[in-house]
Amino acid sequence: MNDLLYCQFEDKNFNIQDRLKQMLPYYNEQAGNVRWHKNFRICLMGKNRNIFSDNIKKIRATLDKHGFSKGIVIIDNMYSSTDANITEGDELKYYLQDLVNICDDYDSSMLLGCHNKKGTEGIKDLISDQIMGSSLLRNVYTNCLMIHTSTLSPNLRIAKIVKGGRTGKNELLKKPFKLKWDDDTSTFKKGEVIFNMAAHFETAKKSWEYRLMWEVYDNEEMKMCREFTRDKFREYVPDEFSRYASTEKKDANRLTRFLNLMEKYGFVGNRGRDKWYFIRSAMEELENAGAGTK
Repeated sequence: MNDLLYCQFEDKNFNIQDRLKQMLPYYNEQAGNVRWHKNFRICLMGKNRNIFSDNIKKIRATLDKHGFSKGIVIIDNMYSSTDANITEGDELKYYLQDLVNICDDYDSSMLLGCHNKKGTEGIKDLISDQIMGSSLLRNVYTNCLMIHTSTLSPNLRIAKIVKGGRTGKNELLKKPFKLKWDDDTSTFKKGEVIFNMAAHFETAKKSWEYRLMWEVYDNEEMKMCREFTRDKFREYVPDEFSRYASTEKKDANRLTRFLNLMEKYGFVGNRGRDKWYFIRSAMEELENAGAGTK
């Protein structure tokens, strides 16, 4: 197993230690032993630290102290690890060259945490142009995974691999998917592919579509059913959305269009011939987001 050095420049030491303690039982079980602990090292930050100073020298000193090589260096994160202006081309170039030199000198790989530019959430998607220093960074990194919170649940993140390795096949390249928090292991587990990213950037309480979905689903029959038809869906449509329960000619396709939209959003599936089904995990996320609240 390769050595792993984690250098963090923002969070408190006790927060990192507490999170690690929560994660250890799961990874001990996966490994079947605790011998791997000696391969995992955390750099504690001093009390008089300056998070925006140039920490490259400190990182190198730590690598030398432990005789580190042929391992993985994690820097969390780019913004707080340097006083360089990472939005400016020349300063970012010098900083990135320092990181590349560390990888070369210590024959190691690097995982670099970055922030998105402010004011880019309106895109309602994850694209590499949102990352600070994106144009220069793209020439340096081999793989890039972007992660963002979801408005549908505090235990849910949305993720997308926006750049994959230069060799091999990557089935999820540029396909957004869910990361679900597991309280038992204090880790994220990969979830379903996301068909509508915008849904995870919108406030569920303010969306009438989400409220309608939840009002229909929030009863014993619909929660237990394996499939439902449009007629069954209409039975539970609340009065305020009566046009979606209507079978009149002028409204005949309104519900079909709505269900097709919810299928794109990832809340329902369609087996054909008016056989619809709820995607339970997505409906639970609606509940956590308070979608039924007006």
